[in-house]
Amino acid sequence: MKGTIFLILVAFAFLQATHAERGRNCKTNCPDIYDPMCVGGSRIPPTTVANDCEFGILKCNNPAEIFRIIKKGKCS
Repeated sequence: MKGTIFLILVAFAFLQATHAERGRNCKTNCPDIYDPMCVGGSRIPPTTVANDCEFGILKCNNPAEIFRIIKKGKCS
């Protein structure tokens, strides 16, 4: 019985890891609201995004990156 439970847990862990490798389901469309912000990451230089939604997409597509909002408005 313990062996069966162990095998089920191993199979579940494998399926979860496989699902994570397939990629993220990041949003692709944002509303046409222009509320710019300057954001940056540890390996990404300051970048202007149009709104908070676009910032969310940027973070989703770069999960290993640590982002921060540098300031409201466009980057200099």
